[in-house]
Amino acid sequence: MIPTDIVATKSFGDLVITTTALTTMPARSVGRLLIGDHLVPLAKALSVSIPTVVIAHGEGGVPAIYDVRRCGTLAALRSAWHLRRLIHAAQPQALLFDQVGMRERWLAGRVSTNALPAAENIYIAYSRAFGGAIASPLPLIRANDVVGIFPGSRLVSKNLPELVVRAAIDAITGAGLTPRLMLLEGERPDLERSGLQHEIVPRSFAAMIDAVATCGLVVSADSMPAHIAENQSIPIFVLSPVDNRYWLPFSTFVANRWALFADNIPARLDHFLRASKRGLHESVP
Repeated sequence: MIPTDIVATKSFGDLVITTTALTTMPARSVGRLLIGDHLVPLAKALSVSIPTVVIAHGEGGVPAIYDVRRCGTLAALRSAWHLRRLIHAAQPQALLFDQVGMRERWLAGRVSTNALPAAENIYIAYSRAFGGAIASPLPLIRANDVVGIFPGSRLVSKNLPELVVRAAIDAITGAGLTPRLMLLEGERPDLERSGLQHEIVPRSFAAMIDAVATCGLVVSADSMPAHIAENQSIPIFVLSPVDNRYWLPFSTFVANRWALFADNIPARLDHFLRASKRGLHESVP
């Protein structure tokens, strides 16, 4: 079997998903993780154990090829040429991307390239790609009474609106648990001004991982903290503006622990919280 190198040169959440999904995969089937240098601090904070090769593109963040609208066409073209050279310099025998389009085919050149297999959820796609077993959905058993609310996202459209945050706080309090609103430094000035009691999480991956680790349960936007909770085996409930099941944490996907902003959030969240209080391994109806 030719070892397959996984290309992780895009966003931070993608790296968390990849490293979490691969923990149950047979080691012989996974080659290396080719990670952009912007992801190195996150990989260190996650204690990634998979052999890695750093793709030192030097762009200081997500490469422009993945963000043409913000960076512009010229910057994206330069980024594409540079990233392709660096990936080829790693001498991969086969490459795996989460999806393969014109951009990925360009980056791979003549190297054998595959996308993750079709699946209902990305964690299932990884299991199909590498023949591993997926752990059962996380039980609804909390380590403590703290329910961390992580309302921010890199994409503004995924940010939890203040009304949604207040509904979550009311549901958590009503279930006899302790809400803790966690705001990444500088990410949600609107909530900092809202009068809601909150904690500021310093803008570092280690600080975010530590903040998630203090929680018995997590209620999160459809963003990186949700996948960090999955990585740490903490039950999660995700709130999202649109149906995005493919990218949900595996336990959230299987146990239906998510809701749309437009849903009856108190009712759906209340079931999740009260089931955890009883120690039940339940899905949310």
